Amino acid sequence: MRSNAGLGKSLARAYVELVDEMRELDYFPKVLPKGCVDDGGTWQGFQDHASDEISKAIRVDVRWPLDDSALSIPDDVLYSVMEYLHDQAQRPRTRGYHPFNECGWHYSDFNKESGGVVYRWRVNELLERYGVGLRLGNKGDDKGRLLRHSDLKLDELAEELTDVSDIGDAGKLASAIRLYRTRTSTEHDRRAAVAQLAGILEKRRLEFKAGEFAKGDETALFNIFNNFAIRHDNVRQQGEYGEEYLDWIFWTTLAAVQLLGELERRGK
Repeated sequence: MRSNAGLGKSLARAYVELVDEMRELDYFPKVLPKGCVDDGGTWQGFQDHASDEISKAIRVDVRWPLDDSALSIPDDVLYSVMEYLHDQAQRPRTRGYHPFNECGWHYSDFNKESGGVVYRWRVNELLERYGVGLRLGNKGDDKGRLLRHSDLKLDELAEELTDVSDIGDAGKLASAIRLYRTRTSTEHDRRAAVAQLAGILEKRRLEFKAGEFAKGDETALFNIFNNFAIRHDNVRQQGEYGEEYLDWIFWTTLAAVQLLGELERRGK
């Protein structure tokens, strides 16, 4: 995952601008309502309400909107805000114009599902533009959570396998994928996730070995599991390698699990 060191402040500023743009279209009617001149509320009151709700949800004191002094908040706090506002996003489907005192458009008939789709699309575009190795997930329990993004364009594979139920050990498979991809995962977590995938393959090693096109691949893959500090921890292990290599091991193992699932489905 690429680091966004040095980009935090500019990313935060761009994110606030994106949220303000969506707020003008009333995409956050509960926590960041567009408001009306008839309500009698003040902009400061709306800000205080939003700050309180966000801070309570993510358990960190955050003043919204982020001003110049707050734009340098830690990345993890900014990411928590992104996840929180995903869960608040709702797309308005109807609108009516309120001419009094140039109040403007009022929105209603909100839809949470399509609001989340639009929010994920906009935020993921922003993260890609700033070179951040995270994306908001689109499916299942990962929906709206920031996940480690693969530069190898394999995110769809992970989403597909997280949802499957007809591959053996489906629960272990899904949990291994989530453990590896969650934005807070440590190197130890990611190695544990690969070890869990290796355990799934181990149970079906004979099937994997039987594939005519996979001769030698099975031996090479299990050699990595057994000698590169994935399944064992001893002095003979080669544990000093970069994050990119660990990524390669994970995605290669995941692809092997998918391959066995496809072969099983063809044989039925």
